[in-house]
Amino acid sequence: TTRADNGNVTIIEDIEFSGNIVRGTGGGMNILGSEGSGGHRLTIRNNIFDDIDGQKWGGGGHFMKVTDWDGMVIENNTVRQKNNITVAYGEPIKGFVFRNNIIYENEYGFFGDGTGVGQPAIDRFFPGGKITGNLIIGGIKDRYREANTFPPSIEAVGFINAATGDLGLRPDSRYLKSGADGS
Repeated sequence: TTRADNGNVTIIEDIEFSGNIVRGTGGGMNILGSEGSGGHRLTIRNNIFDDIDGQKWGGGGHFMKVTDWDGMVIENNTVRQKNNITVAYGEPIKGFVFRNNIIYENEYGFFGDGTGVGQPAIDRFFPGGKITGNLIIGGIKDRYREANTFPPSIEAVGFINAATGDLGLRPDSRYLKSGADGS
């Protein structure tokens, strides 16, 4: 988040969050870029977000709560959250890319405050955003304009052992090497 203690000179930019395991929390990411000169160019790549559970840990249980950012790429992450993919509010996210992730749809998937779910929320809060190449477990295809895959359950993904938190894909998983770069 940006905080405008120093006025408009406050800025957050060129951030990469990569190669992490985030486990046992009430929410995955909370991103706010509306103060000062805002937030610019954030990449969240190659992470595992596991046991994101609001009831268990206190919080909303969403993967991402987000508002007002310029340039955001979220790719190649594995996410096991108990609630929505997003809760978007306030000002839109410009330059949004969400690709090649494994994540749960849960009740609403992409949710936008006062807008609803799926493509209407994406159009309002992620205008021009690219949401493609994802495995959205339990997802509803009609909620998305772009090409994604909707396995019916976590078992269909082919994790080594999801019950113990081993979220690598088995050699026989039909999704192994299905990312845009073959990973």
